[in-house]
Amino acid sequence: SGSLFSQDEEEESEFRRFEERRRRRAAAVER
Repeated sequence: SGSLFSQDEEEESEFRRFEERRRRRAAAVER
């Protein structure tokens, strides 16, 4: 079960990274 939770956490971190990149790009375009 530990490995499963770790895997899920990794996926979430990757998704957050992608979301952050999109937000930064949007902010740059807004300028």
